[in-house]
Amino acid sequence: MLIGTYRKNVMKTVAIKPAKLGLRVVSKNTLRTNLLHATVSLKAHTGRLMQSLSQYVLGLPMTQEMKDAAFKDMADISYDVMILCRALKLKMPASTKKIKLTGTRTAAILTLDSLTTDLLAEVETGIFNGPQMTRVTKDVVLPNKGGIKESREVDVVDVAAESEVEKKRQEQMRTLLAGIVDVYWRLSFDMFQTPPVALFEHKFNRMRQAFPSVEFDVADKPKTAQPVATAQAPAPKGFKMIPKGKGKTKAKLEPVHA
Repeated sequence: MLIGTYRKNVMKTVAIKPAKLGLRVVSKNTLRTNLLHATVSLKAHTGRLMQSLSQYVLGLPMTQEMKDAAFKDMADISYDVMILCRALKLKMPASTKKIKLTGTRTAAILTLDSLTTDLLAEVETGIFNGPQMTRVTKDVVLPNKGGIKESREVDVVDVAAESEVEKKRQEQMRTLLAGIVDVYWRLSFDMFQTPPVALFEHKFNRMRQAFPSVEFDVADKPKTAQPVATAQAPAPKGFKMIPKGKGKTKAKLEPVHA
């Protein structure tokens, strides 16, 4: 009977209004929407990786089937990591950088799962607990009383306080993401004997099919300096500038004959 009462009343404990308001606030902010999307996706793909390697984590040898499934999961994770790094302005290592794993592979897999869980918890708290609120007095229209207005105390989003809290939350997310990036790079090289560039390319090949109009460039190419255009000094009075020709012929001044 007691369990039945709990089961009946448990839905009443769900914070519907704060969650709806939190989602509405996030939907108006592109940065927070991207963070929500990428974090949920990252946790889902990390969970897939754990499923693919569950037998290995429990102590069985890694089979080729496990390795193939893990390669696809790690490629999916690369997409989420890139979005988060771009959104949180965290610099990633070069995709071709080789970083050796310290500790065991199993420990790295579990650490990756733990860090992504903490990252999702930061996002979840910032949305479903609702934004920072403040109480103000404002005129409220009462439809049931002919549309008259009445002064009441109501709760509204405290924009300044919410912005400050979100700033601190994103700083914590940045710290967690730095740990995720480090483990990901090391795990990629340890499992597949290749830096993440191969995983990025695998993911982008699938993205190119889904978004043919978008250009994806995986390689970390050094930026070449572009030649700076210099203004041409005007020719002195009585002279004209003869443009340079082919080969080593340079531009020169020539007198203007009347």
